[in-house]
Amino acid sequence: MDKNIPISLTCRKCGTKLQWPDAASDSTEIRCRKCSERFGTYYDLRNAALDALMPRPRQKKTKTVELLSRDCNLAPAVGRSAQSRSVEYAIVPGSQGPRREFRISVGLRHGWDAGGRVFDISEAVRAASAWMKRHVEAGRPALSGMFTRAEVTYAWRRDDGTVGSDREPVALFEGEAAHAYIGQLPDATIEKMLNELATELGVALGQERVYLAFAGRTWILDAGARSKGPATRPRGREV
Repeated sequence: MDKNIPISLTCRKCGTKLQWPDAASDSTEIRCRKCSERFGTYYDLRNAALDALMPRPRQKKTKTVELLSRDCNLAPAVGRSAQSRSVEYAIVPGSQGPRREFRISVGLRHGWDAGGRVFDISEAVRAASAWMKRHVEAGRPALSGMFTRAEVTYAWRRDDGTVGSDREPVALFEGEAAHAYIGQLPDATIEKMLNELATELGVALGQERVYLAFAGRTWILDAGARSKGPATRPRGREV
């Protein structure tokens, strides 16, 4: 071990300073010279000491490292002063109330062709962020939530009676109408905001249909629903 490393190793069992031969190799077994407690090999001991010297957030470096060994398993203890601080949390006033979850499911593959462009989920995030920013800049409330990428599978009956199946990637935007922030807004206002955001996502990702859910209800937005009527093949179906 490098003699310039400013650290000493002591036996946790008896407190004796550990020593080893100058010519020790990685496989040399290290024991306490007083109580014969086993501390594994020189290789183990060296790595434990170097690990203890690595900077740790919110912890002070210590010059003394205590080692506890059991069945050759070393466990370095870094400074007894770095103990967890007890923290008590309290419920935020006005944050309690009925849960109102929402979800927007939008496809990431452009068009009906299996070889169509597949958008990265970051493009959905970018479109949603732009919508949120415009709302806040205008002094209006905005939704916030989490994006995840998923894959949906589905089947449909063709006009000739045969059955087709497909799979495609989708972006899921999920969140809650948190009472601490937008809890005062009625369901109708939240639904209007969801429709606005879903439209932004559908346009940005080239989707005909976007699937929504809110407070125990579901519905579908279609770019040409009024002229085409219900479709038999799902697109970007929610999961």
